[in-house]
Amino acid sequence: SGGLEDYDDPYSKFKNESADGDAGFGLKYGITPNLIADFTYNPDFSQIEADAAQIDVNNTFALFYNERRPFFLEGNDIFRTDIDAVYTRSINDPVLAAKLTGKTGRTTIGYILAKDNTTPFTIPFEEQSQLTVGGESYSNVLRLKRDVLNDSYVGALVTDRRIAGGDGTNTTFGADTRIRFKENYIVEAHLQGSYNEEPDDAALTEDFEYLEFGDKKQYNSLFDGEKYSGRALETRFRRSARHWNFSAWYGNYSPTFRADNGFVTSNDFEQISTWTGYDIWAENNKIFEIIEPQYNWGRKLNQEGVFKDTWHQPSVWIRFRKQTSMWMGYIWSTERFNDVLVPGIRRFTGNINTNFNQYVTGGMWWRLGRSVVRDDSPRLGYERNLEFWSTIKPTSQLKMSFDYARYRLEELRSRRDADTGQWAALGGDEIYDVFILRNRLTYQFTKNLFLRVITQYVDDSEYLTVDPLLSYKINPFTVFFIGSSHSFSRYNDDPGTLEIEPSRPYIETDRIFFVKFQYLFRV
Repeated sequence: SGGLEDYDDPYSKFKNESADGDAGFGLKYGITPNLIADFTYNPDFSQIEADAAQIDVNNTFALFYNERRPFFLEGNDIFRTDIDAVYTRSINDPVLAAKLTGKTGRTTIGYILAKDNTTPFTIPFEEQSQLTVGGESYSNVLRLKRDVLNDSYVGALVTDRRIAGGDGTNTTFGADTRIRFKENYIVEAHLQGSYNEEPDDAALTEDFEYLEFGDKKQYNSLFDGEKYSGRALETRFRRSARHWNFSAWYGNYSPTFRADNGFVTSNDFEQISTWTGYDIWAENNKIFEIIEPQYNWGRKLNQEGVFKDTWHQPSVWIRFRKQTSMWMGYIWSTERFNDVLVPGIRRFTGNINTNFNQYVTGGMWWRLGRSVVRDDSPRLGYERNLEFWSTIKPTSQLKMSFDYARYRLEELRSRRDADTGQWAALGGDEIYDVFILRNRLTYQFTKNLFLRVITQYVDDSEYLTVDPLLSYKINPFTVFFIGSSHSFSRYNDDPGTLEIEPSRPYIETDRIFFVKFQYLFRV
């Protein structure tokens, strides 16, 4: 690996570190055909595809990234619950991990034990998440599900994460169920409690915004050793049938609920929402298969009963022939953010997906209209949010995927004065304008040998990455990888840095080369 000695000076020396090596191993044991035990020590995930960048402007909550590591992916569905109390990526850099997943009789079992070298914290609050990273920790997750009746279950979930040295713990415990009756009806419920002892380490929260929370605002957002308990509840009643479908959802999260082994990004709310749709089947139509008019409504308060949000959204979903679908909706909403009530939210949202032939697939998603500007002066802005994706497979060996996302938010161009009724021009000045480009190319030379190159560009930081990987795979566990990762930054648009000649607008700031060999022994 290597990088610039001084990232503020693009002409500084590029320093290459000495080559380094490491070793690790994993063990998989089939206790029964349906119950598998896994253990890994010092696992390496360098060959795992890098996460696609996400646009985070005008968003105050943590972003979700899918799990990609094979050790945690296998059996991952066992730990999924309505309340996201388990998020395996909260185990960030495990030095060792053990897992038991599978089923015995009518009981499904999931257990994870891990020691993590670097521990991420996602701290939820009413209107934002705050993030930090600490040192070593130990995690234990236990999930049990018992099949009952017909396509129904009752379950239990316990998670526990402890910072090494005893400085900070988080434990959650709860039960959930899903009961299906009369074929078309399902009731789901999940209640989870938590007990939290904060680390007593102010350095971990030195970049946090100071917030107070709790029933009497008796706690604060800094890590100063406070202790408290919380609870979260989600329930849902839904009907799934050939024509009429609906669901009603209720959620209630106390301001002191935390799930450090999970992905809970907000709390301190009570929310109810309903959705209904009616499927119209076009039996002999050459264009349509199903047309479904829909309607969604919801209302959200905080735990003190203060109004936070309400919305109405009529929409329509259409499934066409040739594996193509489209959804379009229009939302009316009023939201309170940062103690400011913002009425007049109006947005048009839609998406299209198509797999109409074996060579080209793709789709797009858009959101246009008036949205809340989430800063120190909440107000209405005009949003243009667009995503486009496509996969092209010109031959059986070559596959190219393209993704483009853009978010633009402007001041409203006009506003009606409440007293005079006159429209006043506001200029439509730009607040945010960001886009991301990502390309993934794979070429399968043979059944065992393939090349993958991922290129990604993030506009607001003018940051470019290129990640090539060559893999020779005999089976999923006996693999040879050789790859690298390269990061480039643009300097000449930054007045605080040196001017770069036009022929070299991007300077390589970091690079890594790696070789990995993994071999499977069967005993």
